[in-house]
Amino acid sequence: MNTQWLKTLGLEVPKTTDDLFDVLTAFKTKDPNGNGVADEIPLTGSVYDSVVPFVMDAFIANNWHGGAAGQPVSLGLDGDTVQLQPAQDGWRDGLEYLHRLWENGLIDESAFSQDSDALVAKNSGDGPPVTGAYNGNNPWGFIQVGMDDARDAQYDAIPPLVGAEGQVATYIQPGTPGATFVITKAASKEKQKKLIEILDYMYTTEGQLHGQFGLEGVNWVKPADGDVALDENLEPLYKRVPADPDNKKMANTSWGAIAQYNSNATFRNSEVQPLEIYSPDGFERRLFEATKLYDGLRSDASFPYWNVWVPEEDSAELSTLQTNVETFISTSAAEFITGSKDIGDDAAWTAYLDGLDGLGAARYIEIWQNAYDAS
Repeated sequence: MNTQWLKTLGLEVPKTTDDLFDVLTAFKTKDPNGNGVADEIPLTGSVYDSVVPFVMDAFIANNWHGGAAGQPVSLGLDGDTVQLQPAQDGWRDGLEYLHRLWENGLIDESAFSQDSDALVAKNSGDGPPVTGAYNGNNPWGFIQVGMDDARDAQYDAIPPLVGAEGQVATYIQPGTPGATFVITKAASKEKQKKLIEILDYMYTTEGQLHGQFGLEGVNWVKPADGDVALDENLEPLYKRVPADPDNKKMANTSWGAIAQYNSNATFRNSEVQPLEIYSPDGFERRLFEATKLYDGLRSDASFPYWNVWVPEEDSAELSTLQTNVETFISTSAAEFITGSKDIGDDAAWTAYLDGLDGLGAARYIEIWQNAYDAS
């Protein structure tokens, strides 16, 4: 959220959905960017970073981040029972609130159609910033970081809103389920042994540094006196050397992200980082500090699909079901929010639920329930 605008208008960070409505209304009507033009966009998003999840958490816990059809982001847990969060009453309540924001002109008209490039361009032109709030996990998705006027420094993460379940944070899952290291029968005994030795090495600190970043003294160095770790409670362990495309010694020295087998929180947070969070070099610390606002607020209703293994015999069927169900939910959410479907009409809501049934939502849930139980 643009906290500079909050200061300009004498407003506090919103804590509830009512607060959020009032803040967004002020952003729209009181010219917080000071250019004398009613060009402010109170709340925006993109086809990937939806406006839905942050607001929806005040009504029902969700892991929904744009309706990613390739992942089961609409699933949740009621105890140990898998369910579709967008088929629950809380989801409808959230859509009703989002529609209220829409009909009052508080949501960007392009929020459900623009890509990230268009959104960044909108906020990075010659004039002052026009965006009040954006739902995403970093500023790169809506504004150019490091411009001469340092406009990205106007934006700070805000805590989850207080809703029916207190404060609940959307959890963006780390990846897709499945194995990340596999040795097949095509490998000889000697190669199998060597592969295990490589993996064992990457589970050491030395191996993780080498595997992920490269050579000491070339791609990374040991901390100097006065260096501070990302987590200031930890001893600094390493400091990455900025990439230099002209330095051939830096090339092809690591596996990068695919070597992150031992990249646990302690390892990551022991990296040396600048203290100034609004400088381009301090971006990692900026994200780290923002994460603290959400620490411990993940709901028990979050479905941990990344730890669930779906049997091979169900995978093809699941792929089709998942694409159809998740796409329908994403499309329907936009339709209800924008008013092309009436969220206040019981018949329209029933037709939506019937549409889910017709696409095989029950079977979709059943496959994931069975896999969850087996895990």
